[in-house]
Amino acid sequence: MSTDALDQIIPDKVCLHVISDSSGATAVRVLRGASVQFKECDVEISVLAHLSNVAQARAYIEREVEEGEETAVFHTIMNEQLRDSVKELLDGKGIPSVDVLGPATMVLSSVLGTDPVREVGLTLDDGVEPRYTEAADLA
Repeated sequence: MSTDALDQIIPDKVCLHVISDSSGATAVRVLRGASVQFKECDVEISVLAHLSNVAQARAYIEREVEEGEETAVFHTIMNEQLRDSVKELLDGKGIPSVDVLGPATMVLSSVLGTDPVREVGLTLDDGVEPRYTEAADLA
């Protein structure tokens, strides 16, 4: 594909959105980690924090996202009903979205055999570091 064709496909700049019932910091970290893989595009991140109802999400989307704009929403919403309502809103507007914590929470629930507490704003700062293994040490 020619450079001219790529210039027409890849936007120069895209604004991605984080919606969270807490600070949004977790989704921002994940989004930044993923976006560095796309060096040819300038990614801007906009955050709606401390969401408590779908009307707030609707007002944010109406104000921040232009119709037809290439964008996506990455969300961390612990309240299932609110998360489902936001997902329905985004689907209705044709905006792709990613539930950043939901799949990990579901797998942990299955492995641990218990339901999550679903408290908003919890962070883990217990000073315990993961145990790392370098792949080169296994070859």
